[in-house]
Amino acid sequence: MAGQAKTKLRCFLLDAESMPLIDSTGAASLAEMRNELAEKSVVFAMASAKGPLRVMLERTGLTQQIGAARFFPTLESAVEALKR
Repeated sequence: MAGQAKTKLRCFLLDAESMPLIDSTGAASLAEMRNELAEKSVVFAMASAKGPLRVMLERTGLTQQIGAARFFPTLESAVEALKR
């Protein structure tokens, strides 16, 4: 879907509010997607990641790969920050 955009994609924001947790397979898929986007110079960011989801992201190293500055407490704060 992102590859079909008519304009150059600069940022991909994942709203994780409805993701209470993630397993190792999901974390691997998320890492693969983040890597593919990074190869295309697309910023990957997450909003509203909490609880067990954040723990698994830390445990798998995804927090470091994504970058702490790319995690936002709310969707609104993410959109505002990424617009700049």
